[in-house]
Amino acid sequence: GTSKMLGSIEEMHYYFNEQLKAADNSTYQQFLVPQIDFLFNVAQDVYVKMIAFPLYNPIPKFELTSRVRNNIYTLVVNAAVKDTNVTKYDDTSYLYKLPTDCQYFLGGSVVANNGDCYKELELFSVTHEHSTTKDYTIKSSFLWEECNYLMIEGGIKLEVIDFNVEGVKPNYVRYSKYMHYAEKHSTNGYKKITGETLTGKQNSELPKNALVDVVNIAVLLTKMDLGMDVNAQLSKIRDIN
Repeated sequence: GTSKMLGSIEEMHYYFNEQLKAADNSTYQQFLVPQIDFLFNVAQDVYVKMIAFPLYNPIPKFELTSRVRNNIYTLVVNAAVKDTNVTKYDDTSYLYKLPTDCQYFLGGSVVANNGDCYKELELFSVTHEHSTTKDYTIKSSFLWEECNYLMIEGGIKLEVIDFNVEGVKPNYVRYSKYMHYAEKHSTNGYKKITGETLTGKQNSELPKNALVDVVNIAVLLTKMDLGMDVNAQLSKIRDIN
């Protein structure tokens, strides 16, 4: 395993440059700060997605241990209060509009009633291929405290059978602040492609445990881009578990 611990954006930049230099000193080109920042944010998103959705795994042999799973807790929202942003969609469903800071919806529960009884039903994702109206085993059920949902344009569609939805307690990964080291680039910072000007610096919002991984993934993506050998980098990412 690796005992290295990174904390700040400065340390992440330093470690990134050291890794690339070590990889190939002869062809090493210093990346610009905005490029490295961009890579870090892409790498962090890959990392978050790998943990949130284990089926999404572009990095071979990356093992998800419970310790690694815990590494995105700073971005995970588990709402304790119901969000009432739900409207009737059609006869058998409601539309829940996701919170504006929601990047990846993970699930949660529906606060529902059937006229005289209140319950929280667990949310289950169904795919478009499933016809849940025909198969009673995968229907929403107030009795079994299960509610199916489908991701659609505009939010999530909640399938209801004989119950009303009052709100949703969502569980999701929120957008993180864009990490950057703009002050290293220049005193005036730099402009993102979106037109936004970044000044000063912004550390990653992930816990320190995650940051070596994030940089190693950023280096891996860079090496893949440059056509370099990536095996050493892969083993560094494997080492974290």
